[in-house]
Amino acid sequence: MMIRTIIFGTGTYLKKRVGMLPKEFNILAFADNNSSLWGQDFIGKKIISPDVISKFKYDIIIIAVSNKFFEEINNQLISLGIPASKIYSFEFITAMKKQGEIKYYGTNVHNFSADVIIISNELNYTGAPMACISAALVLKNNNKKVCIAAPSADLRLVREINEKGIVVVVAPALNLPGKKELLLAKNCDFVLVNVYTNISAACEFSKIKPVLWWVHETNDIIHITNIIYHCNIIKPSFTGIHTVAVCENVKDNLNSVWPDLPVTIMNYGLLDFYNTKIKDKSKYYKINFAIIANIYTLKAQDVFVKAALEYFKICNVPAEFWMIGSGSKSEFFDEVMELSNKNPNIIWKGEMSREELESIYPQIDVVVCPSRHEGLPIAVNEGLMNAKVCIVADTAGDNDYIIDGESGFLFHGEDVKGLSEKMKYVAENYENLGEMRHNARQVYLNHYSMDSFSERLNNEIELTIKNWRPNSKHSIFGNQNLLETEAD
Repeated sequence: MMIRTIIFGTGTYLKKRVGMLPKEFNILAFADNNSSLWGQDFIGKKIISPDVISKFKYDIIIIAVSNKFFEEINNQLISLGIPASKIYSFEFITAMKKQGEIKYYGTNVHNFSADVIIISNELNYTGAPMACISAALVLKNNNKKVCIAAPSADLRLVREINEKGIVVVVAPALNLPGKKELLLAKNCDFVLVNVYTNISAACEFSKIKPVLWWVHETNDIIHITNIIYHCNIIKPSFTGIHTVAVCENVKDNLNSVWPDLPVTIMNYGLLDFYNTKIKDKSKYYKINFAIIANIYTLKAQDVFVKAALEYFKICNVPAEFWMIGSGSKSEFFDEVMELSNKNPNIIWKGEMSREELESIYPQIDVVVCPSRHEGLPIAVNEGLMNAKVCIVADTAGDNDYIIDGESGFLFHGEDVKGLSEKMKYVAENYENLGEMRHNARQVYLNHYSMDSFSERLNNEIELTIKNWRPNSKHSIFGNQNLLETEAD
């Protein structure tokens, strides 16, 4: 059956993905807010004003824009009288089409069967996947056969995970699982589902196995995920799911949306790579401040760079300001690069592998986290691990353990002046902050070490299995079987 479809958006996002559209869709027209495009052809179909969508007999509307603009377009369509249940994201539709595509990485993967499957978001060098790896190592040490599964993966990280004896599965439809994806858990004791954006996987896998759902995200990500997956239309059932959050503010985020959902705290653990090597001051004579995060608005590299520029106006202590993390072309990236070019001591070092990051840590004096919103930033906790002075925005989850002036410094989020003053104080008093660095290390040992994490994880697993009963509710999606795929 052909599905009568109108696609909203004709920009770069769609042009890069137009070949991914499933053949089952009969595209009636493309809608766009750019009036100069109305009446033009786009891959053989007319571009129309959103105001005339109601004149068409359509089955669904696909929004083909980045998540940054999804809610705005979604609200516009609803205001035009289009039912929310007929609005889908492009990624949702293409993931549905890829159900059943599964690829294994590792040794002895033929007929591989896992005791535990850990479902991640994209496997890359960001915080949540690192937490997955820590969990996998704990379980492997408990003699469990562990598999980390993700919809996509950086193959460099896959190789690093394989070297630890852990199998990786890449399944593009993992966050919208069909029968073949669910079969991954056939012989599992339980499934650990990481991050809120995998809410659909948590609900579907909980029908067949106990699910420990580990949430890391901030309110904005929870909000847009609920819109994309229609959770605001069809309330999901959390039966069969034991939910944990990495910190108190993430728990509060969850309960602001799902007030009846029981949530406990389970912060992660990190492998200890504390390097006691002393920086060679004859070679590295500057104080080095570092922000370790991919460059995008949430991570607030603009605040970091503006504070660095202010620092050079108010402080004479030589310093460098490093941005470590990937960056891709965007208005925000361009803004950050333009600002950083104003001073040669503000340096973008790009993305680093785990090995590269660990090797450069002895050169870092201060770890800065200016994030606008944050769950529990791994970059900060690795800074604590390495006894670094950490300057952290009060919007980050580490506020649970960092005491301002004792184990680190806190400042109000987006307060450029406040951050620059903290930087100035640290630079001028660095040699006197030995006790703070010691206290920072103790925060790691008490709360983020692998030993403490192992105990927390094992306790939550026990509760997950003990209290499980199958989630018998239908899918959280009103039209999950919109496409009939080979996986079905």
